Amino acid sequence: MKLSYLFLSSALCPKSFEPLSLVTNPNRRTIRLVTGLKSGTIKGNYKFGFGPSYASFSTDVKSFSNIMCKNAVENLVTVSEASCIREEYNELANTASYLITLEKYPLKPQENNLFSHNGTAPIEYFSCNMTETDISQAESPYCEVQDVLSAGLPSIIIILFFFLYL
Repeated sequence: MKLSYLFLSSALCPKSFEPLSLVTNPNRRTIRLVTGLKSGTIKGNYKFGFGPSYASFSTDVKSFSNIMCKNAVENLVTVSEASCIREEYNELANTASYLITLEKYPLKPQENNLFSHNGTAPIEYFSCNMTETDISQAESPYCEVQDVLSAGLPSIIIILFFFLYL
C-alpha cells in the first residue's frame, strides 16, 4: 500500500472551522455597515464588499429588510452563511446601520494570493461604496464599515485530502 497526498497548485484546499475552537470561541466575525449624509436623501443602491465579491444594498430602508440584507451578504462568493440586523435607520434620508455577522465561510473559498484569511478577516477586506447611488439630492453622503468583533474567533483548518492506492 502506498499513501500519497494530492497537492493542487492551481486550487485552494477546502476550509472549515476547527471543531474544538468552536466550543471555546463561539463568536463570529462581525462588522457594522453604516450609511449617512449631511442633509438630503440618498436613492438607489450602494455596494458592500468582502474581498473580491460585492453585494448590492438598496438605500430604500423601508423595504430593505433584515432578510434581504442576509440574502445579499450570503450571495457573496466569500460568505456561506451570515446574519444581518438593521439597527438604526432614517426613512427620510434613507440612511441606516446594519450589524453583519459572518457565520460560515464557503467550504471551497474564493481566495487568491491577495485575498486570504484564517477566519479573522481584517477590516481592510471589507468595503462599501456609493457608486450606484443617486446623490443629486444628498449632501456629503458616505458609507463606512466599522469593526465590531474580530477577537476570540474560532480558527479555520485546511482540509487535506488523502488518497490510498493499493
